[in-house]
Amino acid sequence: LSSEEVRAYKPHVSVFHETCARLGIEAAEAAYVGDTPYQDVEGARHAGLRAVWIDRHGFAWPDDLDPPPDRVSSLAELPELLEA
Repeated sequence: LSSEEVRAYKPHVSVFHETCARLGIEAAEAAYVGDTPYQDVEGARHAGLRAVWIDRHGFAWPDDLDPPPDRVSSLAELPELLEA
């Protein structure tokens, strides 16, 4: 799925909702892993998905946003996080 197909760009909720629709799942059943606080994490949160921030470089979370409940430094951490 590309933003051009949806005619919207992250963080617009339609990008996340269309992705879920194509997967045949509800937003509440999905986890979205992204590396940008505003476009990925906030977009997913506003769309009703579980938002996971992948922070590979130890960056500080922006002060103007609530931190995500889930943060990983590697995709290898995802299976354990999602099973919990």
